[in-house]
This record gives sequence, structure tokens and C-alpha cells, in this order.
Amino acid sequence: MLAWLVQRGDPALYLRFRDYGLGKRKLFKLHVEDHVEAAGTEEEHAAFLAALEREVNHEIMEEFREIDLGGSFVGADLRTMAIDANLKSLYDLNYQPLSSEVHGDWTALTRDDLQYCTNPLHGYHRAGRFETRSSGLSLQFLPFALGIVSEAIVELFLRYDIDVEPLFETAANAIGAIIRQ
Repeated sequence: MLAWLVQRGDPALYLRFRDYGLGKRKLFKLHVEDHVEAAGTEEEHAAFLAALEREVNHEIMEEFREIDLGGSFVGADLRTMAIDANLKSLYDLNYQPLSSEVHGDWTALTRDDLQYCTNPLHGYHRAGRFETRSSGLSLQFLPFALGIVSEAIVELFLRYDIDVEPLFETAANAIGAIIRQ
């Protein structure tokens, strides 16, 4: 998203992105208020509700903040944005598979949460595993993840003539030292 916005360089798009996000936050606040009121736990959640109130009303009063229930602030999906920003490979190889995990797509469920019933009379249906499994991730993944993050952040700061790349190099070296231990 950030790479797409930077590439476009259109202040109006930044404002739409901001307004869309603030509208989603207002909607979340309204949902939390409804839930807390229905549960009768206003006192227990007063600090959280007050923090949401400040966050939502920080820039303008929430009465003037619109909520857009659309899927995107520009009417384009993230894959299309990745293609436009020349990041399709990053999307295909990283974002999409991780998104499948987060959203509980079928392949994620069958691999991590379901197992075949061993009774042949049951037609090999699937049932929940109901056990904790290792994610299979290791610290070896961290340098790769840091590289992805640093590319976007370094690019953004360079737009303001600020070089933060040495900070990421320091972090990558520290992570490498931890992994080698």
C-alpha cells in the first residue's frame, strides 16, 4: 500500500487513504461501544473506550467523519496495487500466502487445523485437530521479513531526504548475530 501511494505521489490519494482508515476506526469504536453496552461492562472498559474516543476525534469530530464500507479507499484490490507498484512478486510469494493463513482459507485450514477421520465408514471427512502445533517458522525468517519492511520504510524516508538504511543494516546484523548463536 505504501509503495503504491509513494509511486502515485498524489496528495488526494493520501487523504482518501487517511479518511478511509479513520472511518474504519470510527466504525470499530461504534462496534465496541455497542458490545460493551450490551455486556454491561462500561466501567471495566472505560479507559479503552476513552482512548478510542480520543483517537477517533483527534483530527475532526466523529460526527463529521464518514464511514466507507467499501473494500478499498480507491476501488482497487491490493493485488492490483502491487502490480502497479512493480511488487507483484512480493505479493504473490509473501502477502497472498500469509493472507490466506490470517483469513482461514481452505488450504490453511486443511494443513493446520483439520485432519482426516480414520474411520473409512465415515467417508474420510475432516475433523478438527484440537491440538497445538508448531508454526514451522524459525528465526531464520527474520532477516527476510526485515528486508521486506526495510525496503518500504527506506524508500519512504528517502522521499524526505532522510537515510535510515544504516539503521536497518544495524538491525539485520544484530538479528544475524542472534541467529548464529
